[in-house]
Amino acid sequence: MAKFNLTINEVRCKGCELCVSVCPKGVLYINKEEANAALDASKALFDGGADKGSIPTTQMNSSDFNEGIGVLDLLRELKLIKSNGEGRRLIEQGGISIDDKKVTAVDRKVSLDDFNDGKIMIKKGKKVYHQIKI
Repeated sequence: MAKFNLTINEVRCKGCELCVSVCPKGVLYINKEEANAALDASKALFDGGADKGSIPTTQMNSSDFNEGIGVLDLLRELKLIKSNGEGRRLIEQGGISIDDKKVTAVDRKVSLDDFNDGKIMIKKGKKVYHQIKI
């Protein structure tokens, strides 16, 4: 039997194992530990349980936000963007949200007023989440 590599799109896979059930025995399997970790991460994001540690989180000093930090600078510091140009395009196209509110201005400052219970959630596109705690 020929050997080959199969790549599963982890974002689209729901871990239902339907693909395993229709594939010949032993050809395809799902790692239960990784499937459970992915399920925990999706529950944390969509059920409001973001404290489970499955979402990338950065601890920052509250003093960084006293004067406010530019959203582009913050995105670059978190490594969510590679350049200011990429950040501008994302903002102009509605691809950046802070606590489910679209960022509409490139020169927006993120300050202590934006934090709820000492944290904010930044969303890039539809699938990339990053939490900041102070």
